Amino acid sequence: MMDPNNDFKGAAARIENAIASILEVAAATGDTGFIERITRLAIKKGVVLELLLEAIDPPMHDDNQAYVANTGNDTVPFGEDHLE
Repeated sequence: MMDPNNDFKGAAARIENAIASILEVAAATGDTGFIERITRLAIKKGVVLELLLEAIDPPMHDDNQAYVANTGNDTVPFGEDHLE
């Protein structure tokens, strides 16, 4: 049986790869205005994807602690330095 969450995560990964390719094309143009517009759009898409991923697979944590997103799809307690 197919897991819809895994299917969604795979689709999200393909979207991330497509956005990375678009950013590479934008960078190759050398047009700073175009690069800035594409970068802003890529950031917005990244935020939307993160929210969608959290909606289908919410992080488990103690509700008494504040959590923040780090790189990837993990969450860590606010104030703990897990970023490298």
